[in-house]
Amino acid sequence: MSLSDAEQNFIYSNFLTKEKVDELKESFLRKREQENNPKDFVSFNGALGILIEAGHFISDDRKFDLVCKFEGKPNCDFKDLLKMMCMLALHEERRESAETNFEYIDAFVAIGGNKDGTGVITSQQLEKALEDFGLTIDVATLLEMFDISEGNISYESFCRIFDKTIIEESKSAMSETQVG
Repeated sequence: MSLSDAEQNFIYSNFLTKEKVDELKESFLRKREQENNPKDFVSFNGALGILIEAGHFISDDRKFDLVCKFEGKPNCDFKDLLKMMCMLALHEERRESAETNFEYIDAFVAIGGNKDGTGVITSQQLEKALEDFGLTIDVATLLEMFDISEGNISYESFCRIFDKTIIEESKSAMSETQVG
């Protein structure tokens, strides 16, 4: 039931505090005892119960996503529970980001991303969208500036690019139009 140092560092730096992981571990051990499981696992429904007790609202769609991700496993070990918790934290972060940045999500969707902030857009899709708005930005250089080498742009990367570059280029293009 222990995590490697790399797993711990990844979880602590990206999703959960050490205290939250310790709380989950205590809840996991309590649930395992309640379910009378001699091994280091709890039922899938028990894992969902732990997540709900931790304060997460889990919609039917989110339950379905979790079932699919864990391939309908009847039991979950502690690492599975942490993965579920991280997935929920990431989903909540994306939802909050989408709520506060609706213009970003609208642009991302218009170019080819998903409404919930998942999926990617390609550099070609971004280039076409920029051209459609009359912006002459070298997309390859732009992606290099943001260390995006694969050519697929996530919602998070799109927001960083949008904040730093596209808005500045748009302002510059508008001021040139007003001056000329």
